[in-house]
Amino acid sequence: MPLKRLASPSERISPSLFKDLADSAARLNSSSDELGKAIRPIDAALKKLNLGVAAWYPYSGSEDPDPDGNYHCRRIGYAKIGGKWGLALSTSSGNVNAEFDSYDEWLFNDAPRLMRLEALNYIPELLAKLVEEANKVAEELQRKAETARELADTISALSTTTEARR
Repeated sequence: MPLKRLASPSERISPSLFKDLADSAARLNSSSDELGKAIRPIDAALKKLNLGVAAWYPYSGSEDPDPDGNYHCRRIGYAKIGGKWGLALSTSSGNVNAEFDSYDEWLFNDAPRLMRLEALNYIPELLAKLVEEANKVAEELQRKAETARELADTISALSTTTEARR
């Protein structure tokens, strides 16, 4: 049975195919804008908390390498990206036995669309991670404040002693 000759690539692109693509692109962009608008109030609510603490929740892959040393992980987080705090997404991959690794991070609405779709359902887990991280940092700040007070007392006492000798 003889093979049927395929039309050339340019012959296979019909005006209706490109119009369908343009319609699909418009729908995709509109839907992406809708998701972005829906995320903004969540982002704004987190910013109002003035946390100043980053936290990440891995939602795909693993940060731990497989037996061959390979790793791939996607995470949703709250972090300072490009000088701006907000919901964020990151991806990392590589091999611990080689000098190859890749890391990218974006504010949520700047991330690739498919990553935004994947990550959206993990916002509750991110919030739990933020509670955990904020509490951990608050405890450490309290411990360090006590250390700072002890240092201040010691230095003040030494300063007073030194001034009395003059």
